[in-house]
Amino acid sequence: MSAWDDYATAAQRLDEVRQEAASIVSSQAAALDGALGELAALRPRLAVQRARLSTVDAPRLPGPPLAPEATPTDPAGAAALLRESADRVRAVDAILSTVEADQSRRRPVRRNALLYLGFAVLMALPALVALPLVRRSVLLVPVVGCAAFFPILGYGLAWLLADRRNRTPVLGAVVSIAAVLAIYLIYLTLLLAGAL
Repeated sequence: MSAWDDYATAAQRLDEVRQEAASIVSSQAAALDGALGELAALRPRLAVQRARLSTVDAPRLPGPPLAPEATPTDPAGAAALLRESADRVRAVDAILSTVEADQSRRRPVRRNALLYLGFAVLMALPALVALPLVRRSVLLVPVVGCAAFFPILGYGLAWLLADRRNRTPVLGAVVSIAAVLAIYLIYLTLLLAGAL
């Protein structure tokens, strides 16, 4: 074999190595572009998630210890790590949606219960004030009628002012009836005991 043939073989091998290197660089550049795209898509989602986490009313529990950060040695490894992070972000989004939905259901229920209770007490008070004044009078019948009607009116007003999406009418009825019965039973007990 001549020196020229050796040179041509070496040049051909060098060209093959150059083509392989160019192919590797091209595939790594594509993987890097993919990883950068994944990172660009992940950053806004993490910012939104951070804001959502600050509004969630949940106890802060210590989590499991964090695993040491994996440092990918190539763009394909970085892209795989970013895809795994995106999966975790999706899982946290689902958990946050559940917690937020639960909290949005609980807030109106508490508010509505207080609203129904407030109107029940407010509407029972006029009868309690009027009953001792008209105890042995003809006006006792309308006052007793008002004592029965005013709590119903209070329930209706509270229902109108309750959260429109979640009015909780059954809870309102239970709270209103319990409050009015408790007030009237206390009044009746005090009356029978001679305290009034």
